[in-house]
Amino acid sequence: EDTDLVFDIRTAQNLKENDSLQLEVSLQNEYNKKLITKFKKDGDITHLAKNLVIKRDNTWDGELTDEKAICPSLTTEEILELLKEVKDKTFSKYKIHSELGLDAASSSLWKNKKYYYRNPEKKRNEEEQFEYLKGIINNYGLFYVEDPFHEEDFNNFAKLLKETKGKSLICGDDLTATQPTRLEVAIEKKAVNAVIVKPNQNGSLIDTKRFV
Repeated sequence: EDTDLVFDIRTAQNLKENDSLQLEVSLQNEYNKKLITKFKKDGDITHLAKNLVIKRDNTWDGELTDEKAICPSLTTEEILELLKEVKDKTFSKYKIHSELGLDAASSSLWKNKKYYYRNPEKKRNEEEQFEYLKGIINNYGLFYVEDPFHEEDFNNFAKLLKETKGKSLICGDDLTATQPTRLEVAIEKKAVNAVIVKPNQNGSLIDTKRFV
């Protein structure tokens, strides 16, 4: 969206000082308009998602997570169906291409060599977890999947990355934990094609720089 602004700023170098100042103000005003438009679109999209949740989950009371995300009682599949509808309507209205992603946070589900799901209640072993995530990626065209397996399961990360053939970002957060040594293992095993960098996970800016 901002490519034209970059071009104009570069051409401003050839103008007189007063002209450059006027151009910068003009660009800032144009940027503010784009920012307002973006916020309006984001607000419309969020409003659309909330309305769909209200229609499909009559128990939702407006509760949000700590990260201000909508927190309905729908299943994973129901939420992905809803988001897929939001994605299609967003493209129809704004011609904005968007992609669906999922943070599985699987380490939080992993206990006694099983993944424990609460909605609906179900236990999955490692093989079942792999098939489940593979099915979700294929059925909903997920572009991004974060921590699909627990933090020590480099092999299934690698297997899923190979299965998706580079069409999805298989991202490590808990898997790599911004630790250079864990990243080296992930690279060696070809476990991920994306990572999250969190200096607070590492505790050292020097080691974080090494990780990057």
